[in-house]
Amino acid sequence: GVLSGVLCGLYGIGALLGAYLSRVTKDSSSFKANICVVFSVENTFRIILYGLWGILTFDIIKKTIYLIPLMLIGLVLGMLGGKILDEKLIKKLVIILLITSGIALIFNA
Repeated sequence: GVLSGVLCGLYGIGALLGAYLSRVTKDSSSFKANICVVFSVENTFRIILYGLWGILTFDIIKKTIYLIPLMLIGLVLGMLGGKILDEKLIKKLVIILLITSGIALIFNA
């Protein structure tokens, strides 16, 4: 868990942290609460640092605004899918997707 947090903070690879949290939480609502807090704190910290370092440019902010509707669609689909699908199936799917995205980030870096 500590190694996952360090990797997430240093490199932005949240797959291991998400997998760790899914293993130590008892149900999906606890997992959702924990992951929301972790990513909210991490992303707030990252936005401030990226702004100070000049990484966060106006062009990036503009692209982010364009992508917000897609993010909201994904959020709604995920919430609806969470009500329909089995909790254990969703938990396994989330672990697989987080690990896959983490591996993709490592190979693309």
